[in-house]
Amino acid sequence: MLLASRPSAADKVAALRQAITRGTLSMPGCFNAPVAMMAEKLGFEAIYISGAGIINGTTGVPRHRSAGRRGGGAHRCLHRQRRGGAGSV
Repeated sequence: MLLASRPSAADKVAALRQAITRGTLSMPGCFNAPVAMMAEKLGFEAIYISGAGIINGTTGVPRHRSAGRRGGGAHRCLHRQRRGGAGSV
């Protein structure tokens, strides 16, 4: 994956603008690289990240109630969001 050609920043901006013009764009919040890679593998066109997301993801608080305490919560949340949109998380 690291050796694959990567799109330029301008190409990424153009792709995001095109996706937005098609309608609602579902973007999961990804607090680290493994979660972003899961989102990419599940077919999301875009993700977002926030300062609070990074802090919460690295410190473990607050816990997202959908993630549960059994582990693999980020993966379950991404699957739910992919199937039913943001309202399903």
